[in-house]
Amino acid sequence: RRCSRWTKRTRPCSSCPTTPTATCPGTRGIEYFTALRRLGKPAWLLNYNDEPHWPLKLQNRKDFQLRMSQYFDHYLMDKPMPQWMLRGVPAVEKGIRLGVD
Repeated sequence: RRCSRWTKRTRPCSSCPTTPTATCPGTRGIEYFTALRRLGKPAWLLNYNDEPHWPLKLQNRKDFQLRMSQYFDHYLMDKPMPQWMLRGVPAVEKGIRLGVD
């Protein structure tokens, strides 16, 4: 039943999965992202290793803030879509190529 709501989703979605906690398994964000992408919905996954429900390490907070600024600039201010949203950043290039040109 939950999946039927996802098929109606039209707004873009950015998700930040977490490390597992007692209340939320760490795979929920990844499952949600995968389901949206399989349905052809605009979705992006921001994954910061060894972080709780939000980035705490300074470099991750800066990266998250930059990506959120670019995300909202694109959707609210009609700025061009940044490379990380167009092409993504493969897992093997994580930490090497940021795609935030």
